[in-house]
Amino acid sequence: MSERISNQNLFNNTQFQQFVEFAKTSKAGSIAKVTTASLIPDGKPHSITGTSESFISKLFRSSASKEANNYTRTIFKESIAKMFGGEQNIPDSVKDAMHLDAFGKGKPLTARRILAVKAAIDQVAEKHNTCVEECKAQYVRYNGTDKSAQADKLVETAFAACHGNSDAMDIVKEHIDNLVVNAQAKFRTEAEIQKKVEGIVSNLNELKGLSQKNPGIYAAGKAMLMGTGKSLPQGMLTKLVQAANEAPLNDLRKLSGSSPAMSIHKATIGLYRSVTNAMISSGAEKKLDGAEEKVFTRMFLASAIVSRCSKSALMNIRSALDTETAPQLKQYYSLCSSGKNPFVEDESMDVQSGVEEAGAVCDSYLGMIDDSVNQNLERLNPNKKMQSMQSFDGNVVIEDIGGSELIEDTISIAKEINAQKVQDCIDIYVKGTGKGADAVKEILQNKLENFPSDPEEKLGERLSHNANAMMNWNICGEM
Repeated sequence: MSERISNQNLFNNTQFQQFVEFAKTSKAGSIAKVTTASLIPDGKPHSITGTSESFISKLFRSSASKEANNYTRTIFKESIAKMFGGEQNIPDSVKDAMHLDAFGKGKPLTARRILAVKAAIDQVAEKHNTCVEECKAQYVRYNGTDKSAQADKLVETAFAACHGNSDAMDIVKEHIDNLVVNAQAKFRTEAEIQKKVEGIVSNLNELKGLSQKNPGIYAAGKAMLMGTGKSLPQGMLTKLVQAANEAPLNDLRKLSGSSPAMSIHKATIGLYRSVTNAMISSGAEKKLDGAEEKVFTRMFLASAIVSRCSKSALMNIRSALDTETAPQLKQYYSLCSSGKNPFVEDESMDVQSGVEEAGAVCDSYLGMIDDSVNQNLERLNPNKKMQSMQSFDGNVVIEDIGGSELIEDTISIAKEINAQKVQDCIDIYVKGTGKGADAVKEILQNKLENFPSDPEEKLGERLSHNANAMMNWNICGEM
């Protein structure tokens, strides 16, 4: 974690101010030069002097001149990096103003460039100050001067830890209550707040690196962080994106306005399996505690997978969802999830219970496809607002959306979900590997295969019965 940054010193670096003072009193084309390190006392900033460059000098810069220019630019960049808690945190708007492609090439740093960078930093500082003041106003409900002052200080700490990252400031502003106050309605410590916010900044920086070839990754990741206000463990985003990049896309890419319901259903189930596998392979399924975090992480994965589709493929998927077929299929899923699917009434209660969960899963993931397609199309067309899938008001005609094939697949998915619940229950109760563990797992598998819808409850009942029986045996033995 970085050292705590005082808001009074935020975006205010003594060395940077030396550059600014030089630029303010010089002509736009004046070239900045810094004193060499051997000529300044420890801890003191370099002083800035100005020179000019003739047309001939520009064409034939000496090696000494290039070295001096590079040194000046290095000191300039270091002064900016210190304001933002490290070079990796320098906002993109500031980097753009710096023209980083000119660094290390012997080119001079002009007063014009210095003032352009200052203007970009001033915009970052203005947003920071506005966010701080607006969030401080939220804590007027805390009575007493001490508590108000404490809340103000913690709000300042939260935004200082953003290091000028505009997206981080948006996320912190959205979740300022949960960042400043814990679940017990007590103020968090400054160290706790700083750690939480810097985790968000770290995630955003990780996303930036992961999205160089696919900007949709960053947009999906920011939406996830905006939804939760919590960062993922270091490196987990990389694993999630790797899994998303390896997920099959053919079923999604094949969709069009003429696609039958079973093609949409197949794409929905495919996305569900891809996201589930990614959650497991990345460790997110086990490492993330809250249900909300898992939901938003799954939504991130869905959007990341869909973002790999071309613009034309996205439009084709949109066309598939805009037909009457997709809404009717979604209505079928709703019937399943509510236990009102009339097409599975002859199945066992356990299968019908699995059908409810299968319907909920399919309903959720078809919605994710709808949302993800719109998010990515709006990213590619910033001025166009996409419409979501329409609702279906009529009665579901099963023959129009796959008939017996859809019903059979729904039952198959239900049995698959039930089997996974049994396996998850066994994994909870039996740890480790080896012959002994395998033997116990086999016993539990045989015991629970008849209770797939609620294996943990049935196992608890069995264990309770066994415990009572053993106690009775001991009592009888004593008698």
